[in-house]
Amino acid sequence: IQVPGQAPQDLALSPGQPTIVSCTSTTTVDFETAPTALNSVFAGIDWGHDQWRVDDLPCGACPPRLAYFNSPNGKCRTFTFVKPGLLQSFTSSAHIQDGHMTVRSFGAAGNVVETFSAVVTRDACVLFQTGWTQLATSVEVCFDFGWELALDNVTYCTP
Repeated sequence: IQVPGQAPQDLALSPGQPTIVSCTSTTTVDFETAPTALNSVFAGIDWGHDQWRVDDLPCGACPPRLAYFNSPNGKCRTFTFVKPGLLQSFTSSAHIQDGHMTVRSFGAAGNVVETFSAVVTRDACVLFQTGWTQLATSVEVCFDFGWELALDNVTYCTP
């Protein structure tokens, strides 16, 4: 909310609901300097343990050094913001075949805050804009073919 003569402020919708975010800092995570095993915090995101890996495996038009699921088990992986953040965009490609991707953000209470879905195509490197407006603590990424999904340029902001 902007009050004349005062700095903009976040607006709390009501108790138990997320806050519309005014970002003051934006981070774009590329994986050029990331360790192969993303088993801890990298670039302000906690990637969990044995959930994500970085690989030089070529994937469509995307540059090398992309983040993938660490194993073929399961279709979803989660990452957590060290400081609550808002996922703004990311680039993605499918390694072997086209598939449907669903990305969800979660609030501190574990509730789904916002959802983004798209088809990810093989041999393309597409920038996806989430259009999200609310603060989250974690993000879940699901893909029909699990570890065939590649991510890069994960851009998020914090208040």
